Amino acid sequence: RRAEARLMAAAEEPDAKKAKLSPHPAVVLSPPAPVPATCSERPSLTYWGIRGLAQPLRLALVYAGEDFDDVRIQPGDPKADDYKRAWFDHKPGVQAGMEEAGMGFANLPYYVDGDVMLAQSGAILRHIGRKYGLLGADAKAAAKCDLIIEQCNDFDSGLTGMCYRDYEKGRDAWVANKLGRALEKFEAGLSSDFAAGDHVTVADFKLYEELDKSRIIEPGCLGPYPRLSAFMVRVAALPRITAYMASGDCIERPLNNPHAQFK
Repeated sequence: RRAEARLMAAAEEPDAKKAKLSPHPAVVLSPPAPVPATCSERPSLTYWGIRGLAQPLRLALVYAGEDFDDVRIQPGDPKADDYKRAWFDHKPGVQAGMEEAGMGFANLPYYVDGDVMLAQSGAILRHIGRKYGLLGADAKAAAKCDLIIEQCNDFDSGLTGMCYRDYEKGRDAWVANKLGRALEKFEAGLSSDFAAGDHVTVADFKLYEELDKSRIIEPGCLGPYPRLSAFMVRVAALPRITAYMASGDCIERPLNNPHAQFK
């Protein structure tokens, strides 16, 4: 009973103190809608209409109860001359807005939150963590949160690179030589209910996404890893995450943009 009570307390979702509670974001397709180019009181997350680097950010914002615009840029046909122009034509305006906010590094994804206009997925994830107390309960948990995020970044670099450039010839070698070793390390490092300890942090959503992409590429790959398998169930069972995943707004596929070999 104590264990059940502890898990329920750890999984308690934060109050949306600075936002209207929403079970899932407002999806905005661009085009036709313009991308945000200035600071705004209404939060918005802008990225391609794929999972990619933005899915952990979406999950973290949903878990936090943030009411935000999920702006999804449609890249178009990779064989067409205007492929990705929906972003690159507007990037200078976004850069100008970021410079005015003192954060002039326009890239995708980027997040607008009041006077914050922030690129870099890791920086955005930590901003969400700071705002909603999701960086760890103490200094050690915060350090573990950072560690898991960075380890996931390293893993994702190889996974995503393979999907874009070498999936047809390199998938089997990646599964045989990279995936199992990485999963063994993640399994060994998961010593608590969540990635950084007994409480939910933003690292949980980054780890969840990497493991979920892995099992899409190699179904059944988590079977030998009971801690990771239980972790996936535990995160998906968080009430706001469950509701979001059951909605039509949560992206299941594509993982990557249209020019990738595996989408």
